Amino acid sequence: AERLVEEGGEKLLRQRQRDGRTSLMGACGNNHKKTAEWLLSRGGDELLLATDEQGWTCLHWAVQNRRGAQERSATWDVRVKQAANKKSALVRALCEKGGPDLLRATTNDAPFPLSCLHLACASGETEVVATVLEALEDAHERRRLLLQKGPRGFSCLHSSARTPIRPSLVRLLVEEGGQELAEQADEQGRVCTHLLCGEEVKGEFGEYEPGELETEERVADDAEIILAEQNEDADDIDGEGQEEENDNLSKHGGADEGEVDAERVEALEALLCKGWAGVLCADRNGFTPLHVAAKAGRKRLVQCLLTAGGDALAEMRDLKGRTAVELAMEEGREDVVEALMRTGSA
Repeated sequence: AERLVEEGGEKLLRQRQRDGRTSLMGACGNNHKKTAEWLLSRGGDELLLATDEQGWTCLHWAVQNRRGAQERSATWDVRVKQAANKKSALVRALCEKGGPDLLRATTNDAPFPLSCLHLACASGETEVVATVLEALEDAHERRRLLLQKGPRGFSCLHSSARTPIRPSLVRLLVEEGGQELAEQADEQGRVCTHLLCGEEVKGEFGEYEPGELETEERVADDAEIILAEQNEDADDIDGEGQEEENDNLSKHGGADEGEVDAERVEALEALLCKGWAGVLCADRNGFTPLHVAAKAGRKRLVQCLLTAGGDALAEMRDLKGRTAVELAMEEGREDVVEALMRTGSA
């Protein structure tokens, strides 16, 4: 970048791609912290507050995770996590330089303008979300952005239920957003608990999902560069509190269903302990979270929900008049049927 600007002049800093992206957005979107800092030192506020055709700022590009829709393996997740501290440091630097104006900026993707906080939650990286929340010093503004809905009516908490699920992120959002966020429903009437109990949720942004997915080989190359720079960047990166996240990451891809369900159970318990899981909430099909868990064959989640909702939950019927046990029978979920029959009310 230095050589290019030296040869082509300062005008290169402000040139854009066809979709309006600047070089700074490219550096932020690819987690190139040093390059982004160098560009900011040369381009100043003009680059910092610039937006592309969709209204995305450099901070939107920095927090989003373009690898989220990829199938993940244990090795893949570890490599992605190796970049998390560096990504958080980049986001923190942008927040400090851009201030409230950058943090409040939303995309122009009508009818779903998205804040950087919403995109950070969809990335599933707890430390990045915590960094953004910490930078939002105005409590009213922080709460407004937490409750803002995106595509499909997803809240920040709905977005955190994407696969792979981070229990630590669910806990953080529940603490920050309270009962109102925990019980917020999407377009189909589903609260976060419905998503935790059901099938994998990927790419809820649909056509709004930004950028092209990077290849695993590219991420591997980035990881090697990051590891080589760790000593040099040590002062900028806070690596505390990551053991839980690393343990969670190692469970995905190659993990059996029981291990994946353990993360769903942990996230559900974060809602249950507050009494905000919405276990009796029914979506537009009349499905409660118990119906969803029974249909998906998630026995451990079924047991947790029954403990919280009891007979009243087990007896609830969907719009076709089916209880959760009847739905499990239709799907051939024998172990779930057995668990439900033990309640005595099924």
